[in-house]
Amino acid sequence: MPLLGNERSFARIRIDKDPNEAFELIQDVLDGLKLKPKELIKEKRFIHGKTKMSLLRNKFGEDFRILSKPEGNSSVIDIYYNGIGLTGPDKGPLIEPFYKKLSKLISNNLPIEISKLDISDEEILASADESVRSDNTSDSANSVADEIAKLSKLKSDGAISEEEFTKMKNELIDKM
Repeated sequence: MPLLGNERSFARIRIDKDPNEAFELIQDVLDGLKLKPKELIKEKRFIHGKTKMSLLRNKFGEDFRILSKPEGNSSVIDIYYNGIGLTGPDKGPLIEPFYKKLSKLISNNLPIEISKLDISDEEILASADESVRSDNTSDSANSVADEIAKLSKLKSDGAISEEEFTKMKNELIDKM
């Protein structure tokens, strides 16, 4: 299902590699999946691309953004995919194949968290420079992406209204 506003599927994979090694693995996995980046920013360890629709030659695929961030002595791989399912995150076209290929490359099933969140392309790129602690906080405070993911969960659970969500999200963005 296509993107509604800034809502997208999100996956975080924890990997026992430094962020640069994780970024190289991201590129290897994308090569193995035959997905070519539209944009690659090595210094931010950020890739923007589009999934393939086998019969349509990639003209109608969904956008994705993948980046690696430091987490202590290891790192995380964050995947933001513009497709969402009817009842939650859409793992099928990108997240699941990426995870399987990555696990096969390193011969290990890695911890993965999958959710749905509301975050803009600009917010994703801005979060690329943030470190993640194992408690999901950045070095100075909770990362914007993590905080927005928490707010999105509260909204989807009915704990906060759309208006409250938008107000709190905008406050987080203003602090950046």
